[in-house]
Amino acid sequence: MEFRNSKEIAFDLFNVNSLITVLLILVNQSLIAFSVYSSVQIVYALDHHGFDSAEFQLWLLSYVACMTFPHGIGYFADLYEERWLCSCLQLFWNSAAKKYHQSTARTQSGKALGAFVTQGKEAIANYVHYCLDSWSAFLNFFLSLLVISFTLDHRFLITVMISMVLVALVRYWVSTSMENLAVYRTETGADLTNELASIHDNTHNGSRINYLSFLSAKTEKIGGYVNSRIAEAQYKYRVVVIISLCSLLPTICLLVWLLTNHDIAQEIKFALVINLTRIFYLLNSATGLITVVISFPNIRGQIKLLESFSRTEPQMDFDHHRVSIFDERAGQTVSLDQLVNANHGLYSVQGPNGCGKTTFLISLQQKTDGYYFNPRYRLSWPWGKEGERAALSDGQYSRACLEWLINETSYDLLLDEWDAFLDRANTDYIETLIIQSSQLRKIVQVRQ
Repeated sequence: MEFRNSKEIAFDLFNVNSLITVLLILVNQSLIAFSVYSSVQIVYALDHHGFDSAEFQLWLLSYVACMTFPHGIGYFADLYEERWLCSCLQLFWNSAAKKYHQSTARTQSGKALGAFVTQGKEAIANYVHYCLDSWSAFLNFFLSLLVISFTLDHRFLITVMISMVLVALVRYWVSTSMENLAVYRTETGADLTNELASIHDNTHNGSRINYLSFLSAKTEKIGGYVNSRIAEAQYKYRVVVIISLCSLLPTICLLVWLLTNHDIAQEIKFALVINLTRIFYLLNSATGLITVVISFPNIRGQIKLLESFSRTEPQMDFDHHRVSIFDERAGQTVSLDQLVNANHGLYSVQGPNGCGKTTFLISLQQKTDGYYFNPRYRLSWPWGKEGERAALSDGQYSRACLEWLINETSYDLLLDEWDAFLDRANTDYIETLIIQSSQLRKIVQVRQ
């Protein structure tokens, strides 16, 4: 998944599980539609041949089968829908993690982080459910409409087409507003997630004023998110009411006219009464189809959020002349080219506070792919268990990481204030290991 645009994202999420689910839904809805035809044939068989006829028993068996089998098929459709969703989420998380790895920013901020944490998952889950609900509603409506129109009265097709035209007009009218409301809601949700992610730092690493500022910002962002959801819901459900009226009235008027018209055959009226529940179910499915139609801009807006992962950040352009590079073994300052081309040795990045020594190490990591270590960030190094690492003090954690990096790896090391939490004895011990290891590889350090 490359997150280039919403259309490509949508197609990237389709796989074999989605195909199986779609086929199962097709079989399910086809059986339900055929049950309508079977019910009409039951009326004709009963009227012409009676209860004991083979025709009546055959169509009765067909009707029962068509109403029973879809439940079993629905089980497998739901199962493969969940498999499809899980495969989509797995693809999203893997692709998003890859994008973050390629990021040049020191920390990922803004809406992309919120999308990665919660909004992306929500958007993909809504998209999968929307696709299958749309397909199910489409088949349920049009297959049932086809059977009812050709077995009962073709004018049902006309009234529904009138409804479809009215729905299309309303949908065109509200499309842009619905998409904008969906984008705004997902953006405010991402902003809220980003704000909540900073609660630990503001509570434990700051002062009371930091925490009070966080509470103020949190309250503002919660209010923004809640208000955006309410605004979207109010607009959406107003549209649903309007479109429901456009959808239901033409067919209901036709149904009343058929049942009260003396020129309509009694068999047709009887079949209409028998299928009255099915006809109103058809109208309900029409409302569901309408909801699918007007929800399309909403889903497109949520998928559009994932485009945030395709936005490339400007490459880090750091002026390395602001720092000096000192070769500890040769006892002299060297150039950046000499440092990059060196195969081994111990080099110190020097300069006044704020000159960008850390930024220099990070830019160097992108060029050399060395192992960057800063004791202030407790990362997932592949040594020990997470609980064991969490139980260590800052000094213990620093020593354990440095010992592992020096003794168990062979890549270049970029050590950023590695002695920040070490006492004198541990600092001397690690310094001895660094000097020994620098004979075999390149180590670039910033000292406290």
